[in-house]
Amino acid sequence: MSRFADCNGVRLHYETHGERGSPVLLIMGFTVAGAAWRFQRDDLAAQHRVVWFDNRGSGQSELGPGPFGIADLADDAVALLDHLGWPDAHVTGVSMGGMIAQELALRHRARVRSLTLIATTAGGWLGALPTWRGAVHLARVATLSGQRRIDAHKDLLFPASWTPDPGPLFETLQLDYGTPPATAARRAQLRA
Repeated sequence: MSRFADCNGVRLHYETHGERGSPVLLIMGFTVAGAAWRFQRDDLAAQHRVVWFDNRGSGQSELGPGPFGIADLADDAVALLDHLGWPDAHVTGVSMGGMIAQELALRHRARVRSLTLIATTAGGWLGALPTWRGAVHLARVATLSGQRRIDAHKDLLFPASWTPDPGPLFETLQLDYGTPPATAARRAQLRA
């Protein structure tokens, strides 16, 4: 069910799925709405209570006052757990969501039952500098819109040699990456 919660003074959009089992918190990455978890949520919800949310400035969540950092985004996730009445959860983060999940585990260890990190880094300017190719792709993802943004995500996520049925792939890419957040939101998340 789609809802909103006031988390640290910012209105965050979230959805819950599943009615029984241990809680699972899904944290999405840079500028992507939490709805991108659609392929995982139903299988997880068969045995768990699952929540995904839109980070500040993504999807239907407010950007809120700036500036903010990864620690603030982790505190937003904890505020959402509080809102749901969940003392802890299995935490999964992808990309920037993985950075948020790591910070959540460091700052609020008792709230994390387990930690799953996907395509992420420990962050920091010197912690894991991207390759030149990776930096170029990140810049494209952060600045483009429309079909060019979708193509940039396809190039980032899939090897050129992979040739799937383009229909379903491009439908998914359009849903998740076709409409970027406002420029201010992209810049704020990039700074975080």
